[in-house]
Amino acid sequence: MLTVILFMLLAAVLASTAVAATPNGAALPAEDPWDWIRRALKLLASVLTNAGRDIVTNRIKGSGTEPLNIGWGTGAGTAAASDTTLFIEKAADLSTGTGTRVAGTSSCVTTSVANDTYQVTGTITATGAGTVTNAGLFDGTTIGSNNLYLKGDFTGVVLATNDSIAFTFKHQLT
Repeated sequence: MLTVILFMLLAAVLASTAVAATPNGAALPAEDPWDWIRRALKLLASVLTNAGRDIVTNRIKGSGTEPLNIGWGTGAGTAAASDTTLFIEKAADLSTGTGTRVAGTSSCVTTSVANDTYQVTGTITATGAGTVTNAGLFDGTTIGSNNLYLKGDFTGVVLATNDSIAFTFKHQLT
């Protein structure tokens, strides 16, 4: 399993899972894989979207749906707050843009002070080959609908059938 840790906004947790390849296909340096991870962070653009802000205020008021559904896309672009979709969102079968997203597991974690960070983790396993370039969290499961909460783009990760990406999304409230 390929592990990609998608850093959202201000914080992230680094998994101790063995990594077979990096997002750009290069092998991790044997002497210090953390150096590669620190360098890779500079390649990610990640944002809380405008719709994400709406989700937060609705949730504070006691309405809306928790944004814990993970989607991935295959298109090029840089994440922006005004984005409402992923760049060419795809299903687990990377050849189709219809279907459902994967439900992640949410929690509140501590980054600086107790419970200051909303975290969602989850894994998508490819049922068809392709290159994943972006991912995000939505408040619904159906591809092509619902509200995009967080979005991140990264160097393409080439996947074969049965390869998977384990995502960790974090939104720290500062």
